[in-house]
Amino acid sequence: MRKFLALAVLLVAAPMASQAAPLALNSGWQGFDWSGYVAAPFDRTFEFTVAAGETAALRVTDAFLSGDQFLIYNYNPIFGTLGLTSSPTSFGDSTTSYDVAFADSRWSSGQWLLGAGAYSIRGLATLSPFGGGAGALRVDRISVSEPSALVLIMLAGFAAFFFMRRSSVKK
Repeated sequence: MRKFLALAVLLVAAPMASQAAPLALNSGWQGFDWSGYVAAPFDRTFEFTVAAGETAALRVTDAFLSGDQFLIYNYNPIFGTLGLTSSPTSFGDSTTSYDVAFADSRWSSGQWLLGAGAYSIRGLATLSPFGGGAGALRVDRISVSEPSALVLIMLAGFAAFFFMRRSSVKK
């Protein structure tokens, strides 16, 4: 599994010929596609900025035939993995609605909260039983009260500490 993730990181980190797609917050679902069974990059990079004092939710979903799964990256300003979408619970079911796919566990989906900054989102299909496919993402502004934002920051810090400590214990 580690070799697969290392390969995925190398493929996404390498310069890609995908087109950049500027994305406005709250603009709805934006489609992407890929071709290939494993470690297949999205056909485009999505670029957007979350203004100072704002928080946004990045949502990603599979669509059409269920069964795909994605690894999502932020490539700008510092390369980093946001995470893996959920595991699909079904293969071959069909829907053309991104909202239906996002809400249904038969399709892979994921959601991440993003703070202020510039983002360049790329993705990689890590599971693609049909040799290619399509999905979508959207970025929406969300309101987070100040106490809630503080709690989110503290939870993120605790999670980072836990994972750093856990990885140092394994060595």
